[in-house]
Amino acid sequence: MVMKTGEIANPSPVTVTPDLFAAQALALLNDRKIGALMVVDDQGKPVVFYKSMMYCAQMSLNRFRAATA
Repeated sequence: MVMKTGEIANPSPVTVTPDLFAAQALALLNDRKIGALMVVDDQGKPVVFYKSMMYCAQMSLNRFRAATA
């Protein structure tokens, strides 16, 4: 079965602003059980799509845990 991207894309993706801390992004990904976030500007226009946000957030969380241990 061949599908078009519009048929599988989420019409209401979870969005965040660029000033969100990586650890907060990771928590959002975990809470919502999703694998990606759309970073948007002040007008709600996409800046970047972060599927790799999980890696960045995990690194940030690891540094935080090490600093507070």
